[in-house]
Amino acid sequence: MQTLTVKAKTRESAQGFLTGLASFNAELHEAEDGSYLIEIILGGPDCEIIAVLNALEDYVTNRSLEPAEVGLAGRTYKLHPTDRPRLTGDVAPAT
Repeated sequence: MQTLTVKAKTRESAQGFLTGLASFNAELHEAEDGSYLIEIILGGPDCEIIAVLNALEDYVTNRSLEPAEVGLAGRTYKLHPTDRPRLTGDVAPAT
């Protein structure tokens, strides 16, 4: 089993990340430095990690005001918004 963590600076941003990861068993913890950690226990195949990262990328790209600081297997990564179009529910006009 592995634990994937997402560090958030504020409780509000942590709640946002939790919303983006709602389909996973995520838990919120306050760290000693006043930041917040979202923890997801991963026990399945690699596709489970990919699904969590895809959900997090979608949240960061479409709704977050900050990148996600992700911890996995003893390493830390920053997940920034991608340059793909933001999802707004609107359909772009045909050109």
